[in-house]
Amino acid sequence: MDPGEDSASTARRELWEEAGIREAEIGPCVWIQQVQYTFGGFHFDQDEFIHVARCDGTTTGPGGLEHLEALAFGEQRWWAVEDVLDHGLRTIPYRMLEFIADLASGMLPSEPIDISPEDHHVEQWRASHRAHDA
Repeated sequence: MDPGEDSASTARRELWEEAGIREAEIGPCVWIQQVQYTFGGFHFDQDEFIHVARCDGTTTGPGGLEHLEALAFGEQRWWAVEDVLDHGLRTIPYRMLEFIADLASGMLPSEPIDISPEDHHVEQWRASHRAHDA
C-alpha cells in the first residue's frame, strides 16, 4: 500500500496497474495472507489484503507496471470459476482454488479468512510449474 491508502484504494490502483481495469466496484476484503518470495533478485515479505471486485471485463491491458512487474506477467485473460477449478490451474494466491467457489456463489466471509500459504502449498505450486514446463 502506498502512504495514505487503505486496502480498497490499493486494490483499485492495482487493478489499473496490473490489469488495465479502470472501472470496478471494490467490495469487502475477503482474504488476507502473509507471503514471502524472491523475484528478480529481490526478497519480498508482504501482508496482502484481497478484495472482491466486480467489473464488466473491459481492460486495456496493464496500465502501469514497473519494469520488474512486467517481467512477471505473461498471458492475461478471463476465466470462468468453473474452468479454473476444472483445470486446477496454478494461481496466486497459492490457495485460491480452496476458497474461490464460495466467493463465486456469493458466500462472503463476515471477516477476512487468512489464506497464508504453508510450505507445502508453495511446494505444490512450484511442482505444478515444473510439470507444466516439462
